[in-house]
Amino acid sequence: MIGIEQKIADATGKAAAELWNASLNPAEVQIQKTRKEFAGDLTVVVFPLTRLSRTGPEQTGKALGDYLQKELPEVIDYNVIKGFLNLTVGEVFWSEVVRYYRNDSALGLSAPGEC
Repeated sequence: MIGIEQKIADATGKAAAELWNASLNPAEVQIQKTRKEFAGDLTVVVFPLTRLSRTGPEQTGKALGDYLQKELPEVIDYNVIKGFLNLTVGEVFWSEVVRYYRNDSALGLSAPGEC
């Protein structure tokens, strides 16, 4: 199962190509957990992307947020705050995680300390 962070990074790389005709290695995309005082689950740091978009952080974040929300069913909402794109992950993602682990016949069978 591909993690949500990897999906976001890959889609951000595609967004750079489609929106700004620029090349972006998904490994360069900075993703972190959203701070508690803001709405969202994961945050994409937009500042480094402004050199590709040639627009300000707010415009870059909005364009990327629109793109990610359209391309990834897991992203159900977003907000942009001062160069940080805060993404809200919806039930589609969490259902996928539960389905993945439910089908793992070895889940919970490792000995203590083998994790």
